[in-house]
Amino acid sequence: MVDLAAARHINAVEICGADQLWDGEMECFRAGDMAILLLKINGQFHAYQGHCPHQGAALAEGELDGGLITCAAHRWQFNATNGLGVNPRSARLKCFPVHVVERKVWIEVEPGDP
Repeated sequence: MVDLAAARHINAVEICGADQLWDGEMECFRAGDMAILLLKINGQFHAYQGHCPHQGAALAEGELDGGLITCAAHRWQFNATNGLGVNPRSARLKCFPVHVVERKVWIEVEPGDP
């Protein structure tokens, strides 16, 4: 557990090593029962729910291009740096705060997250 999490009553989960993703790549990792989509853009990690909010397709099977995540199933698109919907604008991905500690990538999950 990372100390930064204790003060905010959240849990921090180690996802992977900081060198496992190249810049411009995304991959799905597990945090307990949750699928987490981890991206690295311009040296920064971003973590989101692993499934499209439309019909639950795995986002890691889609594309990451030009700062957009595109779902392979129905082409819904999301901003890769904040998870906001691009097409449709009303969509949004659940974001998870990311921390790199001693070359390991950790995400914060709230109690009650699946």
